[in-house]
Amino acid sequence: MYRATCDGTIPFPLPSSPSTTSQTAYKIFGSLTSPSLSPPLIILHGGPGSADEYTLPLTALHTLSTTPIILYDQIGCGASTHHPSAPATFWTVDLFVAELENLLQHFDLKEYDILGHSFGGILTIALAAKQPPGLRRLILASASVDGELFFQGLQRLKTHLTLRSQLAIDTAVEKGDFTNRGYLAALTEFQRTFLCRAPDPYPPPLLEPNFRHQKENPEIRRAMQGLSPFVYDGFLRRYSSIPLLHKIQVPTLIFNGEFDTTQDEATYPLFEGIDKVRWVTLSGASHMPFLDSEEMLERVLGLVGGFLMQGK
Repeated sequence: MYRATCDGTIPFPLPSSPSTTSQTAYKIFGSLTSPSLSPPLIILHGGPGSADEYTLPLTALHTLSTTPIILYDQIGCGASTHHPSAPATFWTVDLFVAELENLLQHFDLKEYDILGHSFGGILTIALAAKQPPGLRRLILASASVDGELFFQGLQRLKTHLTLRSQLAIDTAVEKGDFTNRGYLAALTEFQRTFLCRAPDPYPPPLLEPNFRHQKENPEIRRAMQGLSPFVYDGFLRRYSSIPLLHKIQVPTLIFNGEFDTTQDEATYPLFEGIDKVRWVTLSGASHMPFLDSEEMLERVLGLVGGFLMQGK
C-alpha cells in the first residue's frame, strides 16, 4: 500500500567522530529530478527512538498533489545505523540536526519543505533557526517547544485517567518500577487516550513497529526522555526551543490535537514566537491524528496539502 519509488542509505560521518560513518536509511515517494508541481516534503518522525513507519499515511500527499516525499529513519532508529553502546551524552539535538543537514546536502535540494512530528518538530525548529538555503515552508505537528512545559502538560493529562491508572503511575514513579502490570495497563490507557485514538484492534498496524523499536532499542529514549514519560528526566526535560523561534523566517503551520500529549501550554510559545505562523487544533484528535481514523487522516492531508499549495 505504501510503496516507495526508491530507497537507500546515505553515509553520515558522526560529528563527534568524523572517521566513524553511520548510514541513514531513506525512502522516496515520487521523483526528486522530474518536474513537479511542488518542492519535496521531508517528513521527520518522532520518538525519540522511533522510525518512519507510522508516518507512512502522510505519503498520500504525493498521490494527491504530486509532492515528492522523503522519509528517513533517524540515526539509532529503524533501518539506520544503531549505536547501542554509545553513552547518553552521544544523543543530542545537534547530532540529529547534523544528520538532517547531511541528508539535505546529499540530495542537493534547491527548494524543499519540512514536516516535523513530535520530536521531529524539535529537530525541525533547530534546523529552521539556522535559516538554511532552500527551506520554503515549515510544518510543526504536535511539536513541543519546551521540555518543562511538555512535562507539565503530561501531568495534567494524567488526571484525566481512571483513578486506578493514576495510582499505578504514581506508585511506579515512587518505586522506580516501570515493568509491573498495573503501570503497563495505565500506560496503555494513556496511549489510547492521548497518543493514538484508533479503535480496536490496538495498536494499529503502523503504530506497532513504533512500540517495538522503542522496546528493542531503548538507549535513545532513556537518554533523551527517561524511563517513563511521567518522570521525563532525560536531556529533553532541560531543552527549550523558545530562544530559537524568532530566527524562523519561513511561513509555518502548527497543528496539534485536542487530546494531544503535546498540550497547548507546550504549543502556544510556537505561535507567539514565530513571525509567519498559523495554528490549528484538530478537535477529537490525538498526538497521531493521521492514525486515529481515515476521516482524521483526510483532515490532516487537507490541512497540510492546502498549506503547501499556498506557496506556489
